[in-house]
Amino acid sequence: MKASLLLAGIALPLSTFAFSDITINDDYYDSTTYLEAVEVFKGYDDGTFGRDKTINRAEALKTILTAAETELPETTTDRFNDVPADIWFAPFVNFSASKGIVSGDDATGLFSPGRNVNKAEFLKMLMLAFEVDPEQYPIITDVVINDVAEGVWFQPYFQFAVKFNILLVDADGNVNPGLELSRGEASEILFSMVRQGKGLKPQALLNLSELHLLKAVEFMEQDAISTAQILVDVARQFSTYSLEMLPENKIVQSADKVIEAMKLLTTTYAMGAEGKLKEVIDTSKVAWAKADESLKLNPQNKILTDKIKNIAASIADKARAQQ
Repeated sequence: MKASLLLAGIALPLSTFAFSDITINDDYYDSTTYLEAVEVFKGYDDGTFGRDKTINRAEALKTILTAAETELPETTTDRFNDVPADIWFAPFVNFSASKGIVSGDDATGLFSPGRNVNKAEFLKMLMLAFEVDPEQYPIITDVVINDVAEGVWFQPYFQFAVKFNILLVDADGNVNPGLELSRGEASEILFSMVRQGKGLKPQALLNLSELHLLKAVEFMEQDAISTAQILVDVARQFSTYSLEMLPENKIVQSADKVIEAMKLLTTTYAMGAEGKLKEVIDTSKVAWAKADESLKLNPQNKILTDKIKNIAASIADKARAQQ
């Protein structure tokens, strides 16, 4: 069996399928890739996401309302002196003001759409847009956060977010409520909120899982096994999100079987390198069978399962030839 291209020292790029500045092992990969797929976040014209760029109040509000699947009225009443009626974010701001999601400066009548949003402001807008009242959850009162004082206005929002894994405290037990959020940080919080609340969209997750598997197949056909393994692991993560919501769904189960098959195939290369040819043949057979199980659960998965079966058969044939 041929050596992996990666093991041979040839670096293969693993940038995101959505954005050029977020690699597949980036902490924000799942959130930004998913949110782009469901059209919550968009990147820049140069193909980047801008993970470290700060996000302003107008941008934050638009992404929050979009993630919450809020239906905006056809017309809105102007609410702020610095939000012109014809500017792109006016409907989001005016609607949110009418619902009490945001407020401006009473003295100046300004919303300050271009001001960077901090974490406390973002969480408040997020909870209100998702119609979550943290004070209705007595269970959160036992959450102690070092840098959130007792009784401060944003305390319930952070207690709720930490309790339900929407937000993590740092190593010192802090959440940095006044920190200006980056686009990457905002995407992570939004992704977690949707996952814990309305739920992620299974079809979008399955599409992303299949996309990564097809790319993994391409790399396996090039014998770039290390790269294929990474892609399979990412595909499994997206599939796991689906299984959390629809464990009995045959299409979701089918996707999981395909991933099991691909995972098995990537292990055969290590076996082959160690001269364990019988194990290679046996594992390839199991992978072929998993792909067949997947096809029976979802006949529409034929293109991908056929590719995997062909790879399994080829690996087994090469191992037999070396016995």
